[in-house]
Amino acid sequence: MDYLAFVRRPPQQTVALGLGLGWGLVFGLLLPLTPVRFWELGLQDALMRLRGPQTPPTELVLVSIDGQKTVQSQAPVQASPAQVATATQAGPDFFPDRASYARLTQRLLGAGAQVVVLNLPSGFVFPQSVGNEDLDTPLRQVVSTHGDQLVLAAYASRTYSLPDSELPIYNHFLPFTAAAQYQVPPEAVQGFVALTPDGDNTVRSTQVTGTFIRNDNLQRQSFASAAALALTKFKQAKFGQAKFGQTPFKAEPLGVRLNFWGPTGSFASIAIEAICPPVPGDQCVGPAQPELTQRVQGKIVLVGFSGGYPEAFPLQTPFGTAMPALEVEANLLATLLTDSAYQTVPASLQALITLVGALLVAGLVMSSRDKGGWQPWRGSWLSAALGLGYFGLGLVAFRQGLFVPMALPVLAWIGTGLSVALCLLLWQQRQQMQAQQRELERLQLAEREAVRYQARKLLYRVATDIHDRQLQDLKLVMDLVETLQLDHPNLEVNPILDKLERIGRGIRNELNNARNLATKLGVTPELREGLHRGIQAELQKLVDSGELSLQVIQELQPLREPPSDSAWIDAREDIFRFFRESITNVIRHAQAPHGSATQVLVSLQQKGSRCTLTIDNDGSVAVGKPSRSGYGTKVMNTIAAELPDGFWRRLPLAGGGMRTELIWTLRLDAST
Repeated sequence: MDYLAFVRRPPQQTVALGLGLGWGLVFGLLLPLTPVRFWELGLQDALMRLRGPQTPPTELVLVSIDGQKTVQSQAPVQASPAQVATATQAGPDFFPDRASYARLTQRLLGAGAQVVVLNLPSGFVFPQSVGNEDLDTPLRQVVSTHGDQLVLAAYASRTYSLPDSELPIYNHFLPFTAAAQYQVPPEAVQGFVALTPDGDNTVRSTQVTGTFIRNDNLQRQSFASAAALALTKFKQAKFGQAKFGQTPFKAEPLGVRLNFWGPTGSFASIAIEAICPPVPGDQCVGPAQPELTQRVQGKIVLVGFSGGYPEAFPLQTPFGTAMPALEVEANLLATLLTDSAYQTVPASLQALITLVGALLVAGLVMSSRDKGGWQPWRGSWLSAALGLGYFGLGLVAFRQGLFVPMALPVLAWIGTGLSVALCLLLWQQRQQMQAQQRELERLQLAEREAVRYQARKLLYRVATDIHDRQLQDLKLVMDLVETLQLDHPNLEVNPILDKLERIGRGIRNELNNARNLATKLGVTPELREGLHRGIQAELQKLVDSGELSLQVIQELQPLREPPSDSAWIDAREDIFRFFRESITNVIRHAQAPHGSATQVLVSLQQKGSRCTLTIDNDGSVAVGKPSRSGYGTKVMNTIAAELPDGFWRRLPLAGGGMRTELIWTLRLDAST
């Protein structure tokens, strides 16, 4: 039964399904390939800015190297931001040599830091020695001693593309056994940093794990990101959740949509010179200040560049400001630490949302139909309500940490609605044009039928006139000639022959008139807009030509004429001819100099199915009663007799003048 119901659904539902599905697929596939896709990302950024900054987790602290030392470089670690932000003096805030990084790490771990993440300078990817002195030894010793609390961040290329990116391996910082085996394997202490901006140069997501080609042996190997590895070691030390060198993350590319906690400067930060005063060859020598312990104890410390060095890598963020790569890394670590990464809807579900919405919009547009035809814009408010409801759902989902696509589906729905509406309007216009063409064809057919009726009647009338006049006269004359020949054999017959010649000429003229009428048969163009329009046009033509000099008063009511009815078109031609005969009588008999009329009133009225055409003149010399053999009178008699319930009459008016009145029945149920 369900299948039969589906098959027997109304045609407009099938059209709605087809148009909605087709246009939904078109817009759903094309929009993500255009710059419009950045509108979606921009809307998500706007939602994040609207949400505002959040308080980052206290387990994170940054040690920033910005290339400038403050005047108060010896100020307490707990100095206020206002004190630290004082005027600067020339000179670096840190000398990034390998021994300094080793002492910095020892100082931080000695102050109680749980995990230290070192974002090393780009030159550290190569080993360094001076003479017989191995300058990598200090850091290698730190890795050997504190490998379970240390992470070395290695930057993959900024055009990060899994799995073909090459990752530098810090073999010179890793301890080896006597058998040249790793004492601490690279994946246990080294994590990657891969921050790739989107097409609009804004970074929104990054990788947690990935597979890279090692630059030392060109072998593919899986690594965890520096943030993921640091979090693993932090949980291992704090909660005992993992063994050394193990991570809870899958060894496959896993993307994370960052939860940015705010603009630049949102995380707690310590200036490097407050920990290690920038003294060449004497950095981080001596015991740490007590205040340092209060700032870093039990926390993850990220050491890196925040400015002044190429390694700062400033990146655009959803908050609209450039942020050093160190802080972006901190946002990733905070996101993983709090398990607050934003989720995105899978591409398949996005496509399903777009198609379902497109079908609904198409159905709403298709349902906007009334007796006048399709009115696609009537469903626009329902479509707008659908869009607003979906937008509200997207806001609720965002509050729950889920990015539901809003811009692309809504734009696809708008495009689908407009396209479906345009298709319907074009289809409706085509249907109207076809209906008009059919109506025109019916009208032309009716007019041809009316022309045939006219031809038959006119020829019949001509034949009748010839029979009633010329032929009768000819018969009488012939009888007279026969009688005279019998009575007076010697009588001159030339006059009789002349009479016969005139009669023959009259017959020929009548036949010529019939032929001329046959060539001029057709529907009067002025009558196509209605009988009243034809009468108005004829009166105006007579006035303009000067034939009618009387004041013309018109009381013409449009009749409820049946459309495309050949019988009525034929009757309308007869009524119009009756009017022309009648107005001609007024011109010839009532208008000066033949009469004293000053005005003529032409009235056309309809009451129910009864119609009346009236021509009044106020002349003191009325139109005389024509002879019974008058051609015009015979025509008027014939026309009235052939109209449904038709008759005509002449009536004298009380104040002087004459009225000619034609009355007939107009069948309101006439059809083509």
